[in-house]
Parts: sequence; C-alpha cells; structure tokens
Amino acid sequence: MKKKVSALPAALFVCLSTMQVSAQSDAGAAGSDEARKLNAQAVDFYKEGKNEEAVKLQKQALALWEKEVGEEHTLILIGSNNLGDMYRALGRFKEAADAYQRALNIEEKLLGAENPDLAVLIIKLAWMRYGNAQVKEAEALFKRAVAVREKNGADDAGVAEPLLGLAAFYQKIKKPAEAVPIYWRVIAVQEKHFGSEGQPLIETLEQCSCALLEDKKENEAREMEHRAALIEGKNREGPVGPIVAKEAILQGKAIHKEQPHYPPEAMRQRITGSVSIKIEIDEAGDVTEAKILCGGGILAAVSREAALKWRFTPTALNGQPVKVKGILTFNFILQ
Repeated sequence: MKKKVSALPAALFVCLSTMQVSAQSDAGAAGSDEARKLNAQAVDFYKEGKNEEAVKLQKQALALWEKEVGEEHTLILIGSNNLGDMYRALGRFKEAADAYQRALNIEEKLLGAENPDLAVLIIKLAWMRYGNAQVKEAEALFKRAVAVREKNGADDAGVAEPLLGLAAFYQKIKKPAEAVPIYWRVIAVQEKHFGSEGQPLIETLEQCSCALLEDKKENEAREMEHRAALIEGKNREGPVGPIVAKEAILQGKAIHKEQPHYPPEAMRQRITGSVSIKIEIDEAGDVTEAKILCGGGILAAVSREAALKWRFTPTALNGQPVKVKGILTFNFILQ
C-alpha cells in the first residue's frame, strides 16, 4: 500500500505561480452566462480560502461547459486547472492530479506534446504525483517539464522554473547530491539573464546551500550562503537597509534566544538534522519574518516558531536604526 504524503510545503509550489485559477476572460463567447458565473464564484471562494465551496461550484461549471462546448474545449482546460488548484489547496492530491491530467491532455491537443507552455501544468501534476507517493512518475514528469522548456534553448530563462522543481524534488526524496548540479545549472542560466548579482540568484543560492548541507558539504554550503547574503546586501531596499548579517553576528546581538522543543513524534521516529531559518529583524530588534530555508516537516515548523520569538539589540547604520536579515540554524540531535 502506498504511503501518501500528508502535506506539501508551500515552498514547493514556487514553480506553480504562472498558471493560477482563472475567472474565464479570454475564451471567446463560448459557454453560458450561468457557467461563467459559477466559475467566477468558484474562483472568488478559492481566493477567500473557501475551497470546499469552490470545488462544488467549479464542478458545476465544468458540467455545464461539457454539455455546451464539449470535453476538449479551452473552457474545460481552464476549469480543470482551477479544480486542480482547489483540490491541491485541500490536500486532496489524487483528485488534484486527475484534474491537472485532464487539463494537460487538452493542452497537449491544442498546443502539441512538446510545446514549452506545457511545463506549468506538467510541474503541477508532478508535485501531485509526488504527493501520492508516485515517485517515479513524478520524476519523469519533472524531467519532461525541463525537456519541453529546453525547446526554447538549453539556457533559456524559462528552463530555470522546471529545473528548480526537479532539484527540490530530489531534495524531498533525500537525494541532495542529485539536486546540487541542477542548482548549479540554474545559477548559470540566471547569471546569463540577470547578471552575477541578479535578484533571482538569491533564492537559488540559498536552496543550493541547503542541498549542499544535506549532502554534508558544509564549507561549500556556507560559501553559497555568503554569496547569497552579499547579493542581497547589494540589492537592499534603500541606502540604509535592511542589511545582511552573518549568523555569528546575529548570535552575538541576541538578547533573547528561544530554542525549539524537540517534537515527541520526531523523537519517536528518531528524526534528526538541522533546520535553517531566514529571519528579518525590525529597527526595534524584533523578528518580523521567518522563512524556512533548509529542513522540512515538524522540525522546520517548530524551528520557525522559535525563531519568531528571538529578540536582538537594535542595529544602527550611520546613527539610523535599520532592519537586518540573517540566518539562524537549529540542530536536532538525539541523545
């Protein structure tokens, strides 16, 4: 019996942002006003987080469209993609996969099986296959997404999106050594299109650093983190911050440190490892943002909660209080 993944980290959906739920606006005059209204209301519910209601209305809209325009029309593509997003938000990965597969089948017929634009739906479907513990199927889909984007050129900017998905997937299945060279390829693509200090590099460098840490290459990981910090410092908002501080400096400026508790379930399963949290500190020394950079599951969740409770001596630059960004690392070791 397959073990279903209970939840997918939000970070994994960074590659899914191109094609969002749509309130059909450019599919011509096809379809009835009733179906359009149902679809639009479903989208509104989805945006409000009312996903059960959204699914119900979206299915009604699809049923009407099937009668009105047939089963392979652009409207069915739009509605099926919407339905997939709604199921995904509910953690119902099997139904989401079915909806995305239907949308993809239609898009393939409309655009051709190797069209680069297919990549967005392929990536969505890949994550749902992973969510249902279909690892081999997910890997094949990620690789296909890369291949179709490569039709525009191996170093086209659009290739970065599926490559990042593939690398993150390898990290999730505990193969960081396979993720690292993929991140290096993304870095090369981003350097070509955005320069050696381009903003998109920051997150990729951080993700690569995480994979390197997981691959027990700590020195290389710290070098990668340092490069990301330097780029972020040069891209900072305005002349006085936020500035970027190394972890040792953050530790020295902390006036309250909150250590995460070791979740009993993690101890029972003998889960160990490190979690890196990227924080932003305001002018008063309070942590206002905390983002999980490396590590997953319940260890990451409790680490983020702890990081938000840290407090620091305020930082000033040229006599003016500034915001600070940096990374905190929490280690979980069983005694």
